[in-house]
Amino acid sequence: MTLPGTLAAPVAERGSRTGGVRLSGLTVRVYRGDRDNRDYSWDEPTSLALLRANGRPEDMAIMRQWRGHAYTAMTADLLDGLARPLPELDLVVLAYQTPDLHVGEAAGCYLAQRCPGDPASFAISQQGPGAAFTALRVADSMHAFGALRAGAVFVLDQTTPLCEPGTDWRAQLDATVLVEVGTDGPVLLHRTWEAEGDPVELLANAIGQQDVGRIVVGATLGARLDRRTQADPRLLIGPGEHGCTSAFVALEKLWPVTEPVLLADYDPDAGRLHAGWLGPVESR
Repeated sequence: MTLPGTLAAPVAERGSRTGGVRLSGLTVRVYRGDRDNRDYSWDEPTSLALLRANGRPEDMAIMRQWRGHAYTAMTADLLDGLARPLPELDLVVLAYQTPDLHVGEAAGCYLAQRCPGDPASFAISQQGPGAAFTALRVADSMHAFGALRAGAVFVLDQTTPLCEPGTDWRAQLDATVLVEVGTDGPVLLHRTWEAEGDPVELLANAIGQQDVGRIVVGATLGARLDRRTQADPRLLIGPGEHGCTSAFVALEKLWPVTEPVLLADYDPDAGRLHAGWLGPVESR
C-alpha cells in the first residue's frame, strides 16, 4: 500500500538469489514523422464508441487525421530489429498511457504468440507515465516468488486524440521501448515504489535516502521540477516529445548503467511519483 506523502516500502521482499529482478536489455525505437496510413474503417463502430467515451465528437475524421502507429506494428518493428533473439519468456507486459488508436488489434495476444516460450501477457494502463514502473514492479514481485525467469516489458507511446485533447500530433512521437527482465543481466532493479504528494519534495526525499550517481526522470516529472533540482549535474530529463516512454528513452543513453541510478516519473492525474533504484549487479 502507498502511504500518502511518504515513500512507500517495497511491496514484497526481494528474495531469490539476486535480491531483485535483473534487467538484461533496453531497446528503444522512435518514429519520427512517418505515419501509419492503413485504412481502419472496419473499426468504425468501436472507434466511435471510444471517441464518445472520451468526450470527443463522434466523427471518424478525427481518427483518420491521427493515424498513429498501431501497437502491434511498433512492437513487431522493434522485435524485427533486435540484435539478438529473445529467450523463452514467462511474461509479456504492455505499459501505456492511452488505449491503442487501432482498437481492433490485440497487441497482447500478438506478442504472446510472437515471443518465444508461450508467455502469459497482460497490459497496465491508466497510470500515466507510471504504467511502466508498475509493470517493472509486477515483474520484480513475480521474480521474487520464483515465477519469472525471463520476461519482456513493452512501454508504448502513440499519438492519439482519445485521451489527450488539444495535443498536436506533430509535437509528439510514437515510440516503443523493450525492457528485458529476469534472473540474468548486468543491471539490478533494487526496488520500485510510488508515493503521493509534491513531486519536487518526493524526488528530493528519494535522492537524500541513498547515494545516487545519476537521476533520470521523464518529461512529465522534469517539467515540474524547481530550478535547483533542474540544475543538478546528475539529472537527465527525458525528451518532451514522449509520454510514458520518456524516462526510458533517456535511460538508454546510460545503458547499461555503471553506477546507481534513480529512475522516476510523475502521474499528474493521480498526483503520484513512480520511481525505482537501478544499479550494476556488482554494486549490491
